[in-house]
Amino acid sequence: NIVRTGAASTGDTNTVAFSAFDNISLGSRWQVSGGLRWEHYRAQFKTVDATGAATVDLTASDSLVSGKAGLLYKWTETGNIYLSYGSTVTPPGTANFTLSAQDNNQNNPNVEPQKSTNFEFGSKWDLFDNRLSLTGAMFRTENENVIYTVDAMAVPPLFNQDDAQLVKGVTFAAVGQITPRWQVLASLGYLDTELATQGSVNNGNQLILTPPFSTSLWTTYQTPFRLTVGGGVRYQDQVYVSAAN
Repeated sequence: NIVRTGAASTGDTNTVAFSAFDNISLGSRWQVSGGLRWEHYRAQFKTVDATGAATVDLTASDSLVSGKAGLLYKWTETGNIYLSYGSTVTPPGTANFTLSAQDNNQNNPNVEPQKSTNFEFGSKWDLFDNRLSLTGAMFRTENENVIYTVDAMAVPPLFNQDDAQLVKGVTFAAVGQITPRWQVLASLGYLDTELATQGSVNNGNQLILTPPFSTSLWTTYQTPFRLTVGGGVRYQDQVYVSAAN
């Protein structure tokens, strides 16, 4: 018999940002691109009990800087290779609109934002008068500033932000126009994931909910009645649901 008590939790995040991006051609084959983003955020989280009294009332605000850069070489008019770098920053409370008063919680307003960096090398080719498009990429993504609790029983808890998560992977994709009405899309991905933690039990384990192999095949057909129908199949490898694997 579930009844409404009046207890509630509310969270919101407001951001303002400025970004700049430019792409420069160096001759007919080389292109250099880059950009920077400055962002200021303010996150608020409040919990009230059934009497309306606030049990949690937290605010977090800070300024963040992220960026990206890329180098592209036009091998032919329809094929290129590229190298890219990018970074993103996820501050406390902005991923799930929840702030925590617990010292060793990633959503505590006083902890450092998590930072992700990605290096990628890939290529794209358009073949057969652009009826077939092929793409492939290798990448390395690292998530830094992950909290590791040294002693949860201490008051306050002893922790640091020296843990990390690493993902290395390869992806391939193809889009083919079999006929003017019939299109086929296929993709394949492999992820090699690793927990880089000071906890010896979980160090080197795979990340949770991250399949090593995944693939999909999809096709669509445009009927003469301006109706497009499609169907597909997707396969995903088994995943772990805990850091202990």
